[in-house]
Amino acid sequence: MKNILFSCLLIVPFCALASSYTLNIEPAGIPGVNTTQIEGEFHGCDFDKMYKLTNGMILICQSYGYSYSYYPEVVLLNNGEVIIDDTKYSATLANGQMIETRVKGAFEGCDFDKLVPLANGLIFQCQTYSYTYTYSPGVQIFLMNNATKIFINGKEYKGKILRQ
Repeated sequence: MKNILFSCLLIVPFCALASSYTLNIEPAGIPGVNTTQIEGEFHGCDFDKMYKLTNGMILICQSYGYSYSYYPEVVLLNNGEVIIDDTKYSATLANGQMIETRVKGAFEGCDFDKLVPLANGLIFQCQTYSYTYTYSPGVQIFLMNNATKIFINGKEYKGKILRQ
C-alpha cells in the first residue's frame, strides 16, 4: 500500500505539471497555409530589403520592422503579408535567385562607370556615386524578372553586373 501511495504522489505532480502546458500548433500543420524559411540571418524588414527563401523565391519587404533571428519560419498569407517570428510584415514574393560573393579587396564606394571586381569573377559596374571604405565586404546580387539589384555591405547600389 505504501508503494502505491508513493507512486501516486510522484505521478500526480507530474501530471499536473504536464497539463499546464499547451500544445502549439505550427502553421505548417494547418492545411492551406504555406510556409518557408529565410535562408540565413533575418535582420528585420525595411522597404525593398530582400531575403532569399528556402523555397527558391525572393522575399521583398514592403514595410519596416526590426527583428533578428536565424533561419526563421515565414508564413505566407494571401493578402501581400507574411508572418516572421510572430510579427506581420507587408511583403511580396518574386521568382529569382540570389548570388552571394565578396568585393575582391578594398571597396571605396562607387563612381559612375567604376569597375569593382568581385571574388566570384564577376565585375560590378557602378552607375551612381557614393563614398565608403570597407575591406572585402559581402555582396548580394538578386536576379529577378529582368531586374538586378546589388547590395554591398547591406546597402543597395545602382549598376550592372558584367562577366570577365
